[in-house]
Amino acid sequence: MGGSSRVVAVRWRGSLVVASVFALLVGAGCVAPKTSFDLAEDPELYSGTGYQARVAADRIAFVLPVVDKRGSQPEEASLGPYPIQWYGEGYWRRSLPTMLDELLRRELGESGVVGGLDEAPPPASDALLIRAELIRGRAGIEELVEGRRAVAEVAMQVQVFGPADGSGQRPKWVERLFERSTGTGLSMQPPPLPGVYASVVQALMGEVLEFLDESNVARSGVPLMLDDPTSPADGSADPAGR
Repeated sequence: MGGSSRVVAVRWRGSLVVASVFALLVGAGCVAPKTSFDLAEDPELYSGTGYQARVAADRIAFVLPVVDKRGSQPEEASLGPYPIQWYGEGYWRRSLPTMLDELLRRELGESGVVGGLDEAPPPASDALLIRAELIRGRAGIEELVEGRRAVAEVAMQVQVFGPADGSGQRPKWVERLFERSTGTGLSMQPPPLPGVYASVVQALMGEVLEFLDESNVARSGVPLMLDDPTSPADGSADPAGR
């Protein structure tokens, strides 16, 4: 993926630095401890990927609300010699899908990966439809012999549907699962979980933007660059998932 891959890698390392600095400031008393956080509204948690499209895009996109497909996630410790205690989401002011939805729209709009956002339903017939599902999203503490560390993981399925044909049907051009996970260094007092989780979300968003940029789905008149070249001919599908 060339230079854009390096941009995402730099942003990924930067997001971990943000999480570490945030933890140090809290520990040193420079930042008052908080009891509730918001990924989309707290810049000290999520500063943005900074990704910029390599070539201008002309197709606008209608982004459907992020759907929570996680199902029930047990919060008890995982099995094995080094158990992970997965924590609940009481420290978030809003639900994870709601915050991820806002971040996805913001990143798409600011990056130029799409030609613009179509905010008013019904979507225009020539607009792309983007549908994202939260498959996995959680953070916790892993207990090891040498100490403890904070861990976090997120997985999001992204579908992109092309412009509608004469009958209103849209071809499914993209269906791809994006996954990220991380673990901090060992410590008796690991960094706060919201900052660790924000770092993996920021890395995942950068990966989504890079893929959509390189796929050319938002550029008319140029070949689509997809993993499966038969995707555009895969027939029509219902973007609502019915």
